[in-house]
Amino acid sequence: MSTEDKSAQTQSTETTKTLEDLPVESEKKFSQEDLNRILADRLRPLKEKAEAYDKAQEEAKSEAQREQEARVKAEARVVELEAVEARRKAGDDAKLPASFAGLITGSTAEEIASSVEQVQAAYLEATKATENGKTKPQPDPSQGQGLGVTQVTDSVAQARTMYSQKFKKS
Repeated sequence: MSTEDKSAQTQSTETTKTLEDLPVESEKKFSQEDLNRILADRLRPLKEKAEAYDKAQEEAKSEAQREQEARVKAEARVVELEAVEARRKAGDDAKLPASFAGLITGSTAEEIASSVEQVQAAYLEATKATENGKTKPQPDPSQGQGLGVTQVTDSVAQARTMYSQKFKKS
């Protein structure tokens, strides 16, 4: 055998070791607090780098860029407040209580009108169920159905006859 064959044979026997031949390390067990601490320690430098990057980006912005961002935020807020005011006005026009204003949704006139109709229908249905602030008694659906009695006893004589038939003395 040549030296190359011997070295190849040695390498193959070294790589074919089984798992039982490998040293067994004891399993380490960590509590949740240990894991949280380890993760926090590992993430701290990344978080610091991210904050430094954000700060550098903010400083790099020109005054015009900052003004543009502030203007965009202000315009979005104006649009939001206009939609809130339109919903409130639509609720007032429909003569809904002010407490119902939060139930009206939508941002366009059509969406708001549809929402007002739904809220108004629910409000009218609820007000029909009440009278002078008190809930009207609802009829019991089982009333008038009878209790399985098939014959009507109009007189005491008929009741006596039925009783005597049912409980005959032997």
